[in-house]
Amino acid sequence: WLPGENQLRILLGGTFRSLVWADGAFRVTTRSPSGIEQTFAADDASDAYAQALLSLVPLAVGGAPV
Repeated sequence: WLPGENQLRILLGGTFRSLVWADGAFRVTTRSPSGIEQTFAADDASDAYAQALLSLVPLAVGGAPV
């Protein structure tokens, strides 16, 4: 099973800010609970969403805030 864009966006929840196409890549921008914005770029929108979601895993398992 591979999640679709909509499922990944839902999992990002309130951290999700935008998805744009720029400079030949899809870019997902998020804002962490601590207020830090990050942008994740990939050739495919689903990959950019997945990178963004993976960046939140440390928060989910009690790691340091991003």
